[in-house]
This record gives sequence, C-alpha cells and structure tokens, in this order.
Amino acid sequence: MVTVTPQGQLERARINFSWILKLRWIAAAGQLATILLVELWFGIPLPTDVLIAVLLLEAFTNIVLAGWRNAQTSDRAAPAKVARRLEVAIGTILLLDIVLLTVLLFFTGGPTNPFSVFYMVNIVLAAVVLPPVWAGGVTLLALASFATLFFAHVPLPELVDMGYRSPPVDGAPTMPGERMSLYLKGLLVASVMAATTVAVFVTRLTAERNALEESLEGVRSRKARSERLEALGTLAAGAAHELASPLSTIAVIAKDLEIALARALPDDEAAEDARLIRQEVSRCRQIIDQMAADAGQSAADNVVVGTVDELIDATLQNLRRRDHVEIAVRPGTRRRPLRLPRRALSLALRQIVKNALDASKDRGPIRLEVSESKDELLVVVRDRGEGMTRETLERATDPFFTTKEPGEGMGLGLFLSQSVVERLDGRITFDSRPGEGTTVTVGLPLAAVRPPDDGSAASGAS
Repeated sequence: MVTVTPQGQLERARINFSWILKLRWIAAAGQLATILLVELWFGIPLPTDVLIAVLLLEAFTNIVLAGWRNAQTSDRAAPAKVARRLEVAIGTILLLDIVLLTVLLFFTGGPTNPFSVFYMVNIVLAAVVLPPVWAGGVTLLALASFATLFFAHVPLPELVDMGYRSPPVDGAPTMPGERMSLYLKGLLVASVMAATTVAVFVTRLTAERNALEESLEGVRSRKARSERLEALGTLAAGAAHELASPLSTIAVIAKDLEIALARALPDDEAAEDARLIRQEVSRCRQIIDQMAADAGQSAADNVVVGTVDELIDATLQNLRRRDHVEIAVRPGTRRRPLRLPRRALSLALRQIVKNALDASKDRGPIRLEVSESKDELLVVVRDRGEGMTRETLERATDPFFTTKEPGEGMGLGLFLSQSVVERLDGRITFDSRPGEGTTVTVGLPLAAVRPPDDGSAASGAS
C-alpha cells in the first residue's frame, strides 16, 4: 500500500485543526445561549459567574490556538513534523474541552443535566480526526469524567427528582451512589457502553477511510508516473530517430580514419584514438537502443525464464568498478528459476548498484545480497556512503531530483528503477541515515516471478 505523503498528512491535519476551532466557537456560543435561556426564561438560578469564566477561558484558548496555527502555517519545517504537532495540539484541545465540559456540568446538575450527552461529541471527534492512541485517551478521560459526576456535583433542585430517591427516614448514612435511582444507574452503564461502541466503530471506520484514501493516492501516483514514463518513452524514441543517422556517419568516418591512420602512421596513437571514438559511438548507439527499456516501457515485455545467477550477471554487465561489488546469495536461491523481464529489471537494479558505487567512492566495496522471504524475492544493495537526510529520502525517487554535481546525473535513475519494480507489483524501500550509508531493498512477489511449473530451471535468452 502506498502511504499518504507528508504533504497530504499536513493538509489533512490543517483542515482538522481549523474545523476543531470553528466547532469550539459554535460550542461556546451555544453554551452561552443555554445559560442565558435557563437563567432568564426558565428562572433557574445558576452560578453564572463561574460558568461565564469557563466560557471566557474557552474563548481565550481558541484565540491563542488560532494564532499558533497561523505560525505553524508559515513554519518551514518538514511537513511530517508540522503535521505531528497539529495532531498533538488537536488531542490536547479535546482533552481540555472534556475538562471544561466537566466543570460546567459539575455546577449544573452533573449527570442529570441533559447536556452531559456532549461527552459523546468529543469522543466521536477524537475517533475521526486523531490516531487510535489519542482517540483512546480522549475516550477514557471522557468516561472517567462522566462517571465522577455521578458521585460529585452541585445538584439542581429542578433535576434532583429524576435522579435520586428520597433519603432514609431514620437519617442513616448511605454509601456514595446508593441514593441514585435506577434511571441514573442505567444511564451510567448505557453511556459507558455507547461511548465504547462509538469510539471503536468510528475509529475503525476512520482507519478504513484513511486506507482508501491512501490507496486512491497510490493509484493517482502510479497514473502520473505512467504518464511521465510515456513522455520519456516518446522522448527516447525521438532521440533514437534523430541521432541514429549522425552516429552512423561518425562511426563510418571514424572507421575510415582509423584505417587511414594505421596505414600512414603505424606507431602513432592517433589510430588508437580513432578506434576509441568508434567504440564510444557504438556504446552511444546501445544506450539509445535501451532508453525505452530503461524508461520502464518494457517491464511487461520480453519476459524470459532464467535464474538468479543470470539476473545478477545481467545487472553487473558492462558495469565499471564491478570488482567493488560483493555478492552474497543465500544457498538455494542462486539457481532459483525466475520468470521476469530480465532486461528491464537488470537495468533497474544496475542503476541502484551504480548509485551505491558512486556514494561509496573509496570507502570500500558495496554489497549485493539476494535472498527469499516467505513470499518475496529480496535484492538488497548496501553502500558505505555518506547516507541521506530524511528530506532527501522523501524525494529520492522524484524525477529529475539528484544530489550529484551538475553533469554527473539527471536524477532519473531511481525514478525509473522504482517504476520498473512497481510494474512488477514489487516494492522498493530505502533505509539511510547521515554518516551511516544507505540500504536499498527491492522486494518482488514470488507469485509473480516464479515460472508456472516452478520446477525446471529453464533458461531463456533476452
């Protein structure tokens, strides 16, 4: 599954935070209107000064939080870091709101107050906008606060009759909660059950929604990647068509020049230079011919049956500094028959190996490991380079992103490698820290790369 990008997490957190602030203003206005209605219309005396103080505190915190949100919007820190801050802030807000609601209910009849149902609102909000750990914490605090009100609150005479039985005639002491009516005891049990059910259900529902969003984002990402690959394929075909004639002309002239120089100046190095020109032109022709495959277009074409050994040989073919690559293949895997587009996959793996060699430089050899897990063929490349920061890791597979010096790379290598691997329903992951090198893991599902009979190690030519 493709996870939501850090930028997507940040946008979701910002939207949730803004809506929480709006709901708090609406709640404060509704609570103020209710207090005035009860005092002026119904004539029920309330500790208005305490209640207004609670509402002012709620409004003050909302103003402070709005200013803090604006500061976070202009913060240039990593999107994932800002998103986590906003999530923590939302969780803290909901915890504070439960405390404020408990104070309001404490002075206005406790559990007999019909507005105690608003605990449920906080529980639902937490389940929708917060991770499960935070949602669980909000739910536990809400239930604990509500249960506490059954044993400690300032009763309203107008609501006492529905919640409590008359005290014993002889004035004997009673245990806390013993005077509660059956209605009030049932309300406590029902509230705990309802809150738990709602929290679990909404949390699960939100998790499913988030998973669907991640899946849709993955589909959109793969579609955009495919469109970019098609554009690269078109560019490759155009380049091959335009460069074919001049390269052929250069090759013919270089060959004639080599022959002429060899006859006229047998011992001169000019003939060797002409031969080198012809070889490099031939290499350019090979590169152009492979550009379409390198762009991932042939990931589903030219499927052949071979072995892991053959895949490794194809990956390291014509690779400079091949002697700096240590190969480790788990016993039993080396002769494993595979059915896959060897040419495209070997080019994708070669790019990863080349990057590892460039990163390691003179720090020692890199390591190429091949093994099998329960359901995957794993190819791991470890280098001894400088490693990558989190910001670089997040952009490592973006097209045209590179940390190399100008002229040393276009920033397409890992982008194309990931495209080929994903077209095979595989995955590519990066583990890197500054100063500790980088490990790239390519996982290919065995169900997709095993031959149908998975018995005979038939080999095929690419």
